[in-house]
Amino acid sequence: MDADLLPYAGKLAALAASIIWSCSISLYKAHGHGVPAQVLNLNKLLVALIGFSLIVGTLNFLAWQGMLQGSYAFPKSWEKTGWLMASGVIGLTLGDTFFFASIRYLGAALTAALQCLTPPLNALIDWIYLGKSMNNLQVLGMVVIVVAVAGVILAAAPQKSGEKVTRRWLYGLGTSIASAICTAGSYALTGEMLKNESIFPCVLLRVIPAFLVLALITGTSTTGRQGMVMLWSQPRKLGYLILAAFLGTIIGISLQAYAFQLVDTGIVSTLSTTYPIFVIPVAAYFLKEHPTPMQIVWTFLAIIGIALLTLPASVWSGWLT
Repeated sequence: MDADLLPYAGKLAALAASIIWSCSISLYKAHGHGVPAQVLNLNKLLVALIGFSLIVGTLNFLAWQGMLQGSYAFPKSWEKTGWLMASGVIGLTLGDTFFFASIRYLGAALTAALQCLTPPLNALIDWIYLGKSMNNLQVLGMVVIVVAVAGVILAAAPQKSGEKVTRRWLYGLGTSIASAICTAGSYALTGEMLKNESIFPCVLLRVIPAFLVLALITGTSTTGRQGMVMLWSQPRKLGYLILAAFLGTIIGISLQAYAFQLVDTGIVSTLSTTYPIFVIPVAAYFLKEHPTPMQIVWTFLAIIGIALLTLPASVWSGWLT
């Protein structure tokens, strides 16, 4: 589709991806009760493996038939291949498993809000290891995000006391922050390795080792094996979790990839990280998770911080003018 024919197509696709991710997260919370985090993630990666294999195969077939232009091959560089596979294990195996564990203890809305830490962590990695400089607006954005996330945590702190409540709360916070760290590291690697490469083969290249590593971990642990047996013995629960995986990985990532082709990276990153806002009404309606007013205010402030951090300075100067 020509970007001139539909100027907002890329932005709408990024927003649609964000909305779909909010629905997917809520589905995991609603139907993932009793399923270990590693099993939830393994199910998601299996759906992603099948889905993206079909997409890459279809694209190559259509290109071979002359119905599509361009190349849909894997990277020719073994160095890129290795780093993409490593990013998949870090982000998809570790990061997403931590994410599912956090949903179990903190709920969908709070877990999503804490993922706003990912962009500033990503910026720090880029600054320290890749030598990418930050302007004053980006530094301000980082400060706003950290303050806002701290506000979300304090506003959502459990009112009940007790060792069990405190332990679950701290475990949920720890896994959510670990998820943000792993995701940021994964994004830093992926962003560099995706340059001048076809997106879908690279996504598949990340999914394959992530799935294999997690399958090995799950298959060799008693909790993992019992979780798989339990999940496959409940077709209704399995169906909903497959739907959540399909929405979040196949549809969501495809929409985001389409947006990256039409719109600046900073704008796509900002729009696609608004899902914590959309999770609030979805979780309130379907999961009966009702955040406090201050949680909502701090979450919106975190999104503003992400915009300051990721949007190019030219956008802000244009608006100020």
